This record gives sequence, C-alpha cells and structure tokens, in this order.
Amino acid sequence: MGKKNTDIAKKADTVTFATAVVVESDYVRFAAYRDDIDPDEVDESRMISYDPQGDDPWSQDDVDTHVIAMCLWPNAKGKKRAYVAMSWEGQVEIVLQGADFPSNETIQDAGLHGDWSKDYGYVMDIAAIGKTLFVCGDAGQIYKRLADDKWVHVDEGLLIEGSTNRCFMAIDGLSESAIYVVGVDGEIFHGDGKQWRKIDIRTDEQLLCIRVFDEKDVVIGGSNGTLLVGNAADGFRDISSVDDNMRISSVERFQGQLYAASNLGLLVYDEERRSLRPVITGLQPELQDANVIQARDGFVWSIGFKDIAYFDGDVWKRVDYVSNPKIG
Repeated sequence: MGKKNTDIAKKADTVTFATAVVVESDYVRFAAYRDDIDPDEVDESRMISYDPQGDDPWSQDDVDTHVIAMCLWPNAKGKKRAYVAMSWEGQVEIVLQGADFPSNETIQDAGLHGDWSKDYGYVMDIAAIGKTLFVCGDAGQIYKRLADDKWVHVDEGLLIEGSTNRCFMAIDGLSESAIYVVGVDGEIFHGDGKQWRKIDIRTDEQLLCIRVFDEKDVVIGGSNGTLLVGNAADGFRDISSVDDNMRISSVERFQGQLYAASNLGLLVYDEERRSLRPVITGLQPELQDANVIQARDGFVWSIGFKDIAYFDGDVWKRVDYVSNPKIG
C-alpha cells in the first residue's frame, strides 16, 4: 500500500471510521475515509492509531487503497503479533510488532481493477485463523496465506466465476481445519479449505459478521436483525426478536454478555427478555453510533462511524478524534 505521511496538527480533515482493530486494551488502529472524498470513487484511506501512552495519542498516514477490513494476527512471527489491513482489491498491509515499516502483499486473483485481478469481485474480510490468514469475498472467493506474499485459493466448489449471487461477507474459525464463512442469502459454509459443507438455516438474510468464541459458541449477525447462535455440528437458531430495519455489523462477548454493533446503535442481548436492548453507557450524550465492537485485555471498545468509546467493566469513556467535532 502506497503511503504518504500526514501531520494531524496541520491536517484537519474530518473523517468517517470504516473499521478498526483493537491491538491492546488502550491501543487501537483505525481505517477511515476523509469526508471530503467519495470512498467508492477514490481509493484512499486514512490509517489512524490511538495510543494514549505516547506524547501525542493520535498518529496517522494516508494510503492509496480502499481499506475494508482489519484484524489482529496474534502469532504472526514467533510470539510477535501483527495488525493487518486489507483493501477490497486484495492489497494487504502487515505491520509486525517492533517493525519500522510494514510489509505489503497482494492476493493474486482478488479484486476487480488490479493487474492481478481475475474479475471475481472484491474481497470483504480477513481473519487470523490458526497460524495464518484467511480472506473471503465476492463470488465465493476464499484465500489462505501460505508464506510471504503467497496466497492460494481454498474455495474449491464454492467459487462461482462471474456470480453476483454469492458473496462471502465474513470469515472466522478456531483452527485451519474448522473455518466458517457467511454471506448473502443466508449462506453459511464450514470446512477446512479442502472440503466445505453448507449449513442449512431458516433465513435468506444477508449475514454480515461472525465470531467463533469456541467450538460450541459461534455467533453470526446480519440484516433485518438476524442474530444466530450455535455451531456447525448442532445447527443455529435465531435469538433476535427484531424483524426489520436493524443491520448487525459486529458481535462480541464481554463479561458474560453478548454485544452487537448495529445501525441502530450498540446493543446487548437481554437473556431474560430474549431480545436485544440498547446499551446505556451513561455518556453525555449517549453513544451516537456503533459499527465495530471488540474486546481485548479486559476492555471492550465500541467504534462507530463518528463516535468511539471503551468500557472497562465499570465505566464507559468516550474518545474524541482530534480532527472531528467533539461529541458532547
């Protein structure tokens, strides 16, 4: 990914946060789009870091790619972690712990407009599963990273060239032999990269996110309030009482509760009422939006398109990005 450094003190563009990865309890890496450009027309993203341990908690740089997904890779090289960002064209940036510069890779065949693309469509999600990285996207694309800058298809039987009816939106798993992909039309597949099994469910809604917490506990969120819990062996059931208007983009478990980020805000599942209810943070004003929810090291972060906050189990605190108007 081509980069150009920007000085936050001089660069006062407002931004909309697209996605993020919580690296440590108080260290978060964001991908954002400047509000003065159309991200669907201009391939540019602002990569922003928040680290309150430094002299200036905010740092940033611009990249000439449309970053769509990020993940933490806990054991990228030995015991060193990395945080990873991916563009919808299949360009991957890997920032290894302690490294002065990131490494940049390209997923052959991915995307639409690159010299490397085969017109299968965009890629949508990236995840660290087992010891390596996996990617999924349009037309049933699934890729596995074998080595530095070496990615291979693991989508035999799933990839439909030229298809606009299949799109995998999210991928996750406990190991390289137990991977889930979810997508539009209620599709869920489970497999090891060589063989895939479709899991039948009673919905044709778009499935947008997945978290595999353990072998039995898999949570999937999607459009029209879809919230599935279960696993490949036992099947899934929809625990949401919402039928329409809600789009769940991210799910997380924290201190025994199930949280969901959605277009209607940050929600928590009420076991007694068997329904999702808004999270009351006590912030003034309350959270304005929520798109990503992630827990790390005893903290949970809610990252919206504009509003950012974290919870330590006792108190919610808001984090205002330096170039955006302060909330509250």
